Amino acid sequence: NTTLFSKTVLDTVSSLMLSSTFGIGVIFSAVPVLLYQGGIALGASSLTYLMTSPNAIADISAVGGILIIGIGLNIL
Repeated sequence: NTTLFSKTVLDTVSSLMLSSTFGIGVIFSAVPVLLYQGGIALGASSLTYLMTSPNAIADISAVGGILIIGIGLNIL
């Protein structure tokens, strides 16, 4: 959950910065992002029985951390 919450904070900050430039259109883009990320979260929750090994959890956490670093660098 912490990776998802970190990404939520990064998305919120970037959407606030983008809304100052692009205006109200950023709010409308939140709907497809919600559907897309919500679909990924629901799909991942339905596959939890496959991801119970400690190695799988460590690998997924590592990839999530790398993605958060990439998003943070992209915002910079």
